[in-house]
Amino acid sequence: MSEVSCFDRAVKLLSLRSHFELELRAKLQKRSYSSDDIDAAIERCVEFGYLDDAKTAQEFARAKRARGGWGRRKVEAELRRRGVSGEALQDALEEDEDGELERAFRAAEKAARRRDDRDSIARHLSGKGFSPHVILTVLDRRGQSEDEAF
Repeated sequence: MSEVSCFDRAVKLLSLRSHFELELRAKLQKRSYSSDDIDAAIERCVEFGYLDDAKTAQEFARAKRARGGWGRRKVEAELRRRGVSGEALQDALEEDEDGELERAFRAAEKAARRRDDRDSIARHLSGKGFSPHVILTVLDRRGQSEDEAF
């Protein structure tokens, strides 16, 4: 297979949605392109601005926070799994603590509709990737709100 066909396949995949480099490499390898062709195609995609792990990481993190209600730890783990590291990873994870707390409160309220005990809510928040500090803050504030209601 020629470099052009590998590059064309990469561009087609990138036209459908953003990909991380590691993910794009894996898809091209499944198509049995040679390592040299894949390297050349990846290099051209980066050169033309079609492939940008830092930008894709920021978009991914923003989407998972907004739609998935994910916490920092889960976003970080998923980005690392997708091959993002260094400055690109740190830039994608930057956010203020209030945003993290707000998402955790929303996730806790949603979890409380099913089962309103501290352990269940804590497990749910942990599964969403919130830090122990954020989880305890949410549980403490929820407890204070319930005490004030009486």
